[in-house]
Amino acid sequence: MLHARKVWIDLKDLLELLDVEDDQDKFKYLWIAAVAICRTVGSALDKVDKKTFPEHAKSIASQWSLIKKDEGSNQIFHDFIKFERDNMLKEYVDGKPWGPWQVFENGKALGELDSGLYCPIQDGPYVGEDCRDVMREALQWWDGKLKEIEQLL
Repeated sequence: MLHARKVWIDLKDLLELLDVEDDQDKFKYLWIAAVAICRTVGSALDKVDKKTFPEHAKSIASQWSLIKKDEGSNQIFHDFIKFERDNMLKEYVDGKPWGPWQVFENGKALGELDSGLYCPIQDGPYVGEDCRDVMREALQWWDGKLKEIEQLL
């Protein structure tokens, strides 16, 4: 099994915890961990799996290089995984994807969503989307990339 797949499984488990967490502080810490682990999937491919599977190191390196270079086909990596990791772990930008949030219709406030029900990303290309939904998209994207590599093993 790819080491990156083990990291992916941890990310999947973290996302399940985020889906049910209702404490704002715990949610924030789980979110930071999920962002870090999401980016670590690629690092595990590059740093661990190339050494673990030397006969496939060239293919793994090629796939990793393509992910980093081809922004069009790997938009979720560049616009979310890398972007969010840089915000959270390199600059510690606290995006606070947590409510309560006002609900409006035609400029009129209708009420407030409960905290944790909607947790929008505050900055970047995915602004306004629920962070858990975008993380699910990243999880699925990584799954596809890992399956491509796993077929070689």
